Amino acid sequence: MNSTILRSDNRITDPSRQRIERDPILGLEDWVWCLDFTNPFCNPTEAPIPATGTKFVSLARDPGDPTLQGRGGTLRNAGATITQVAGRGGLVFPAGTHNVTDFVEFTYGSQDFYLDNDDFLAVVWDKQTLTGFNTANYAPILWDSISNANAASLWMDLGLGGTVPRGAVGTGSAGQSVLGTEGVGQGSPRQIAFAREGTKLSLFVNGVLMDVNPNGPASLQASGPVSTKLAGNHVATIYKTAACKLGGAYDRPVAEIVAQDWRACMNKFV
Repeated sequence: MNSTILRSDNRITDPSRQRIERDPILGLEDWVWCLDFTNPFCNPTEAPIPATGTKFVSLARDPGDPTLQGRGGTLRNAGATITQVAGRGGLVFPAGTHNVTDFVEFTYGSQDFYLDNDDFLAVVWDKQTLTGFNTANYAPILWDSISNANAASLWMDLGLGGTVPRGAVGTGSAGQSVLGTEGVGQGSPRQIAFAREGTKLSLFVNGVLMDVNPNGPASLQASGPVSTKLAGNHVATIYKTAACKLGGAYDRPVAEIVAQDWRACMNKFV
């Protein structure tokens, strides 16, 4: 069978035109990061204990120059506690505390959403153990605060007992949150998605809307020059994380983005 390939001499300049992306979650939103640790383009190593300083390449384009990849992440693994499932099967995070040496740090060097008071969607794919998980405190999965959710513009954890997915933003002295149900998705690959749209906070688990809080703070906190970090206190395998700024002219509804990502990846991770 013969095939015909048509090639244009010019770039597509219409910003509303969808492009072929490296991850199914990516659309025309302003994606701040997209890391899939099972993808060789993103993750350069299959080492059982990845070296501290390992650079993860974002699967999202740079918003300022779509011919380049956006900023990725850096592995901080000085204690060699973060391991990897064989064949790039996901990063395995142990118990710890959220401001010690071992985590994935996003290379913006500061909080990603508070500077312009951005609306956002943040997604994490994990597999939380059924036993041995952290029950000592609100163990953060994805966060940009020095201390706790009360001072964070982005905070995702699993609640006080370690089994209730939660998204929160802070007012400085308190936090507003949205919650999943006890143990939802635990023990299997799971998608947790947290969105902030003005004062509306939403939480999805495995593509399903779990909770909405209309009373989130109108302004995000600037709690200091801290970096956004992934999983310094979450006992789990983490496969993927992605986040975007919302409010652009070509944004899809949050529920549509989450559902598309869930359908595309529900059988991808093991």
